[in-house]
Amino acid sequence: MYTITFYSFKGGVGRTMALANVAAILTGMGRRVLVVDFDLEAPGLPSYEPFRGLECKNGVVDFVHEYLRTNISPNVGAFVAEASIGGKPIWIMPAGSHTSTGYSTDLSTIDWVSLYRDRSGFLLMEDLKQQWAAFEGHGFDYVLIDSRTGHTDVGGICTRQLPDAVVAMFVPTRQNLEGLAPIVRAIKAESAPVRKRIITLHYCPSNVPDIDDENDILRGLLQEAKTTLDYISPAATINHYSHLEILEQKIFAVAHAKSRLGKQYSQLTKALIAENLRDRDGALITLERLPAQFDAARREGDTKVVDRLNSKATVIRKNFSDDGEIAFSLARAADKMIRPEEEIASLTVAIDQGFETNWAQLRRAFVYSSLGRDKETEADLKAVILSKDVKRLEATPALDFLRTLLENDPEQLEKTLFELARAPDLDDDLRGRILQNAIRSRKCAEDVLEIVTQYRRSDEDAGSRLFNVHVCALIALGRFAKAIDILGGRTNVLKAGDVAQIFNLAIAEWGLHGEAPRDLFNEVKLFLESRATHDANARQCFALTLMVCGEREAALSELREARQAIAPLVSSFSCWQYLERYEEEFEQDLDDMEIVFRSDQPIRLPIFS
Repeated sequence: MYTITFYSFKGGVGRTMALANVAAILTGMGRRVLVVDFDLEAPGLPSYEPFRGLECKNGVVDFVHEYLRTNISPNVGAFVAEASIGGKPIWIMPAGSHTSTGYSTDLSTIDWVSLYRDRSGFLLMEDLKQQWAAFEGHGFDYVLIDSRTGHTDVGGICTRQLPDAVVAMFVPTRQNLEGLAPIVRAIKAESAPVRKRIITLHYCPSNVPDIDDENDILRGLLQEAKTTLDYISPAATINHYSHLEILEQKIFAVAHAKSRLGKQYSQLTKALIAENLRDRDGALITLERLPAQFDAARREGDTKVVDRLNSKATVIRKNFSDDGEIAFSLARAADKMIRPEEEIASLTVAIDQGFETNWAQLRRAFVYSSLGRDKETEADLKAVILSKDVKRLEATPALDFLRTLLENDPEQLEKTLFELARAPDLDDDLRGRILQNAIRSRKCAEDVLEIVTQYRRSDEDAGSRLFNVHVCALIALGRFAKAIDILGGRTNVLKAGDVAQIFNLAIAEWGLHGEAPRDLFNEVKLFLESRATHDANARQCFALTLMVCGEREAALSELREARQAIAPLVSSFSCWQYLERYEEEFEQDLDDMEIVFRSDQPIRLPIFS
């Protein structure tokens, strides 16, 4: 149970309306909500739409009177009424039957000072909280208290004993701020030994004029509020809103959820539940905000804020120890705070609970790698690649990282890639990607052909990854006639309009006949000129195409662009060798191409020999 008091020093700020709307939003989220009307002199909650017409004969005043008469804490069930909003239950503990003639007399006879001093009033209120928490065997998720205004004994009960949090609402005028400031100080000064927890304060400027602030008057008053009340930013700002339904005291956040006012109440609700670390949604909101808050605190060197963020993360981890989504969010926070062991632990929970398994495993691989735990890294990367539901945006970085991890052991890399490529349930596109990366030598190309022959279907789409790998492996081995046969000849290739296949056909015909087919390279040139090409392979292919078409300077320029596009740590496919090449190898191919381009000798690719 989480108790929130809505307090204002003066009336007319929209406090009760804000409480009613927050209660409705929480109820709509499936929370069990009790609203308590502690504004005993001027009760307002029963006049709001969900509670209107309820038989509310007994309430807070009657509860206290019953205790004073019997010296026994009454059963709270007799003082709580159930209503409904949007088909979901919501409960109210009213002030009492405030429209009856005896209500004022009953209220005036309660001496709150004597109740606390002589009749154990503190324990009575503690028992009341316990009864709320156990109500009907379920208790309430949220208790929202509407506190009376001003400096009162009842106000102290509502703002310091009962709540976990207080919403301090105020119109930004000096009168409101001067009256609210001592209340805020008293809440902050509440002794820890009694409460054993901090009361969270939320500041909410309300009924704020929505007018042109030409002379910065409003801006100055809002800034003065921050200084006077000592806060950084408000939980929400509620603007004055002109709408006739407000006069009817309807729940605006339900009837007009997308209106500006409805959104402001939603923002306030979100801010409130974010501080309730027992609320799953609140925990997720807190974790969503934590990385940015940590960054801000780190830049300012604010260790108190960092400690508070760490404490929140610890509480959330304890409250939701087997929740995969929360564990995943905790891992993101740990990553930002550079806590690798905590990140691994949280990612492991997410994986075990089946939440974002592939991405969590990929992230864990990166963290393992940062700690030098290469075996665990490799195991996680393989698991991601072999996952039945792996997405391209998960498999591609996993494959790239695996290649980087094993780049210093070429034999192990080749062995691993071929093991993965032979997995029977692998997606064809992913199998093609793995085999593309495996064409690192002529010997590897032979092994690639064997696997492609085993897994490629006869009706495989000519543009598929496996199809492309099949053609590239044949060209790498100098089997140009077979490559042309697989491609289906000029008519089919040109009709399909796939620039990669046109380029491959041009290379295969060149290798077979000993002369570059300029007509095909002109087709490639037209395609590449009409689209942006950024990766090293595309730039290299364009450079070769331009050179064949007689545009030497443009070809040399494109080679320079290809050098700039080389990706560090991962390999690229080289059209000069028709092999997968790492950074230095690819640069060497570009060097060799430049030497040939600058000479007057005929171009002859290494694969033609």
